[in-house]
Amino acid sequence: MQSTQPMPPTRRRPSTAVAVGLAIAGALTIPLVAAQHASAAPVQFSAVLLASDETTPVTAADAAAVGTADVTIDAGTGQICVAIATSGLSGAITAAHIHSGGAGVAGPVVVPLPTGTGTASGCVESTPAQAASIVAAPNMFYVNVHTAANAGGAARGQLTASVFAATLTGAAEAPGPGDSDGTGTAVVAVDTTANRACVVFQVANITLPAAMAHIHSGVIGVAGPVIVPFANAPTTATAGSCGSAAAAVISGIVAAPAGNYVNIHTSDFGNGAVRGQLSVRTATVPIATSPTTTIVSLTAPGATTTLAPGATTSALPTTTTAIVSSVASTLPPTTTVAATVATTALPAVVATPAEPVAATPAFTG
Repeated sequence: MQSTQPMPPTRRRPSTAVAVGLAIAGALTIPLVAAQHASAAPVQFSAVLLASDETTPVTAADAAAVGTADVTIDAGTGQICVAIATSGLSGAITAAHIHSGGAGVAGPVVVPLPTGTGTASGCVESTPAQAASIVAAPNMFYVNVHTAANAGGAARGQLTASVFAATLTGAAEAPGPGDSDGTGTAVVAVDTTANRACVVFQVANITLPAAMAHIHSGVIGVAGPVIVPFANAPTTATAGSCGSAAAAVISGIVAAPAGNYVNIHTSDFGNGAVRGQLSVRTATVPIATSPTTTIVSLTAPGATTTLAPGATTSALPTTTTAIVSSVASTLPPTTTVAATVATTALPAVVATPAEPVAATPAFTG
């Protein structure tokens, strides 16, 4: 919402962003030989999630909902992994999906995604054909999250490979001065099919509600013209909006993001309170991996094998001697098995598909 009159300065700070995890599979070193099938490298996409982007009207409970969704897709196996982080939801994520449909179009669910409280992450199995169709035209699919208050959808965003980040400061404003202690971040998702850009801001130490927010053309230190006006400037510390532009402008941002910047204007800094150049955003997301197929033999002691995600060491004998004895019992009586392997207890490690590790905060790019 754009302010039309100067307002008394108010200071609001964003809540701490929540880190999301990577999917990690554990490995055990035992005297067996392992082989596994590989697939092509997964492809990464992202989306900026906004309540204002939902086609079904969102009630006041979730009107301030924003977030990001980072997705990796393995078209060879059909595996899809996702990391979702949100702010402003009325409650837990009761459902999350990838839907078929371009910007402004409500479409059917094609891939159900993990749920959670504020954040959600994990991997699901789709079909190679469905995964390949998303990879071929990501902008024709969207991610959305649902809550109990908004069962039809609380926040939504189109998938895209063109996602950028900016670190906002008052010192970066040109010609300046900007707000000397103002800071923030922006994540910008560019949809080259609908010719628009959507942003999520996190800001601190600037006057809110802000007056305007834009993408400008201009390199560092240069004040340039507005090329994408966002429909709404931030009214709270964490907020988002979308803006449209000509196809040539949108393609120019994708081709040379560093030649463009994001800034926010406030009632006390009308020429710009904080600003940051766009750069390619590298998200920390779960890794889509191929299913593991293990082939076991009695050769090459000291080789390793990998437990499939979700498996535990409880399914294995506790010592390598027990393994050799178990195999020997299935061989003909005349077969000799050389027990040359040390008797070493295996640790009780559990291989999980979503062990949390340090990762990029939700909206800091």
